[in-house]
Amino acid sequence: MPFPVSARGKIVVDSVNTAEAMRAVEAMLRKAKASSVTLGVDRIDFTAGFFRFVTSWNLLGAVNSGSVAFHQRERGVEIHYRLSFVQMLVFVSAMVVLFFGLYPVLAMSPQARVPLPALGVAWLWLFGGNYVITVLRFRSALRSACHAHAAATPTPNQAMQRTAGRSAF
Repeated sequence: MPFPVSARGKIVVDSVNTAEAMRAVEAMLRKAKASSVTLGVDRIDFTAGFFRFVTSWNLLGAVNSGSVAFHQRERGVEIHYRLSFVQMLVFVSAMVVLFFGLYPVLAMSPQARVPLPALGVAWLWLFGGNYVITVLRFRSALRSACHAHAAATPTPNQAMQRTAGRSAF
């Protein structure tokens, strides 16, 4: 299901194969301190969630789980991802209703009441903003991880050229 429960997308990364891309994405997820990372033949499943000791800047801060699938193409790898935002949806919705909706009503002050459109704006700002930022950052992180891994891994020709240039003395 799309917004607001999950996000799906794909990117194509040139100059890498499936194994290299999987290693790069696994390293990226472990660096982001995913709670669990499960490797499959051509897929990585992971969990993250709110209840981890990470900063609010963490790549997976708003994500509670996801999967990344890899499909080899002629000149690179097509990467399909799915991110789940269920925990954030529940948390932000409850926070907006309780703190901006219910609490002012219980305060019994007409000036403290928040109009319904303002609740919608607050929800869009808190949930929608985090959703969009997380999806954009995740796409960018996938691409960067694969490109960085491809640049760090020499091709067989490059490895042979490096060893051929060395003398035995």
